[in-house]
Amino acid sequence: MNTTRALFLESCNDVLTALGDQRIADAWGEPSVLEEQTVGSVAAHVGRNCWIALRYLDGGVPTAPVDYDTAAAYFANLLDAATPELHAGIRQRGAEGAEAGPAVVHQQLADELTTLKDRLADEPEDRLVTVFGGKVMALDDYLESRIVEQVVHLDDLSRSVGGEPFPVTPAAEELVIACGADIGRRRFGGTAVVRVLFRDGANSGDSMPFPVL
Repeated sequence: MNTTRALFLESCNDVLTALGDQRIADAWGEPSVLEEQTVGSVAAHVGRNCWIALRYLDGGVPTAPVDYDTAAAYFANLLDAATPELHAGIRQRGAEGAEAGPAVVHQQLADELTTLKDRLADEPEDRLVTVFGGKVMALDDYLESRIVEQVVHLDDLSRSVGGEPFPVTPAAEELVIACGADIGRRRFGGTAVVRVLFRDGANSGDSMPFPVL
């Protein structure tokens, strides 16, 4: 199994561990830090972002040209095209998933991961999938986009329950940071990203990890 797929599965296991935390179960119906979403709906959403890859694999191999050549291209396009209806749909799917309760959401993810591990080991390196909106991208690029969802929403969950950040695989965190910078570059330009990273925070008085003096 290649590095991307192995990292994706590691990140999925990080999600599985977090969703088994009693703090999430206790706060399941409480508001999260995300607008109009409970802790349970965010947990169901991040769990879905692990096993949804199976559904796309089951959709067959597309023949259309590739629409997104990286995870960053996928997110940049989706964010630019996002509508209130799109966001409402995401919230609704999370809420519907949360109705089953924390134990069922956790067990579903555990069961799906067993199948997903075997399936990813069998898929060819150049496998394409049709993803949200009928767009085509390489399986491994899509899996990178799921790692972004997992790491970001685990942080949302930790902030929602008022605890320390849930542990994430360091390589996954590195991927997410790099992807986030590339999304910003694609949407707002390289200069804007450089200024956010090296100047804007420092000028506003925030503590920056690597100010350029």
